[in-house]
Amino acid sequence: MVDAPCSGLGIIAKKPDIKLKNEKEIELLPSLQYAILRNAAEYLKPGGELVYSTCTLKKAENEEIVEKLIRENENYELCDIGSLLPARYLNPGQKGMITLMPHTHNTEGFFISKLRRKF
Repeated sequence: MVDAPCSGLGIIAKKPDIKLKNEKEIELLPSLQYAILRNAAEYLKPGGELVYSTCTLKKAENEEIVEKLIRENENYELCDIGSLLPARYLNPGQKGMITLMPHTHNTEGFFISKLRRKF
């Protein structure tokens, strides 16, 4: 499980001080998130699974991080997680990734993905 440090924009309603975060610090987060995910993924045994999550809605901190790992290393793939949650939480065309939106799902903003090491 990687609960990556993030901008927290998905929980801004609960923590309004997030609006005061330094934009330059936020811009540095994707490289840190990717390094953490890549490092954690290296510890998986073949067939092992890893969940990557954040409490932000920024694609640069979510989908783009996961897609980069898969693009740069054919050893990892997204797992189908459609059977793990009710259909109302699933995003069509987003296999292995779920983005919970406050206005749609009546939750905080959150991103979850599940990866598997192939070999």
